[in-house]
Amino acid sequence: MQMVEAKAVYTNLPALPPVLRRIDSSSNRFYYDVAPDGSPEFFPSVTTIIDARAPMPFGLKKWYADMGWDAAQEQMNRAAHYGTFMHILISEFLTKGQITLDHEIDIRVKSYREEENLDFDNKWWADSIRKDVLAFAQMCNEKNIKILAIEIPLKSRKGFAGTIDLVCELEFAKKTVRAIIDMKSGKKGFYETHEIQLAAYRDMWNENFPELPVTMVFNWSPKDWEKTPTYTLTNQTDSENAAKWPYYLEMYKRFEATKPKPWIECRGTVFLGRELTGNYNVVDVEEYLKAKHSPSNTAAEALVAADDF
Repeated sequence: MQMVEAKAVYTNLPALPPVLRRIDSSSNRFYYDVAPDGSPEFFPSVTTIIDARAPMPFGLKKWYADMGWDAAQEQMNRAAHYGTFMHILISEFLTKGQITLDHEIDIRVKSYREEENLDFDNKWWADSIRKDVLAFAQMCNEKNIKILAIEIPLKSRKGFAGTIDLVCELEFAKKTVRAIIDMKSGKKGFYETHEIQLAAYRDMWNENFPELPVTMVFNWSPKDWEKTPTYTLTNQTDSENAAKWPYYLEMYKRFEATKPKPWIECRGTVFLGRELTGNYNVVDVEEYLKAKHSPSNTAAEALVAADDF
């Protein structure tokens, strides 16, 4: 289990919403904020809710059946890492207004692999990411992108949270609109769940920034282009599947965990024939965080608690 402070990569907004923190586990993601007494309030992520309640698309089922479970899981893990890497580089490009595509990309691929302890071959990443970044830059030029926020974490009073890839103004159908763009690295189209995810993000943004309402939502992905950088930008604003989001949210609240499961801490040396009670500890995450963020907790104690998590 990993706990981090969720911060926007960049914003051009008059004010920011309250700070959120994030807890990641192998099965789900929760955001939380802290009350004055240190008590955490948890918000399941949009993707966690959708993954728990939305049926798997038929095409994805068939792909799993054709690949086999283990091979499919390995491929999904690689794709997820590549998507994360693509988001990092595109976010930096948007923030700095430039990116170098030469040997620096090879160095970044190697660095990312070492940081994430990846044990699979990703030599093709460098060439692929160069093309994907160019495809995104082409979209920015053609749509005259003006950035409002990049990778901004938000919560909703309705009981969910998430991180929005990009909020911007862009030119669409001969007019300037305010929109959310959710980036995907896959090149085989978008799923119904991507449409529902955007509906949740639009609700969340408009709740937090009613003075800057988003009127359109898009999915973006790079194409595997050969001569000229190109991309797919799909307008999901009027998606019929968006209407499913409130029902998925309600089903999640009713049938799924509304806070992180206890964390199992394993430690020490195990001796054959000796009692094991000193080798593990079941940590109630809510109680742990309340103690960690309690006003009575000293800075030193907070640091120790953070190291122990």
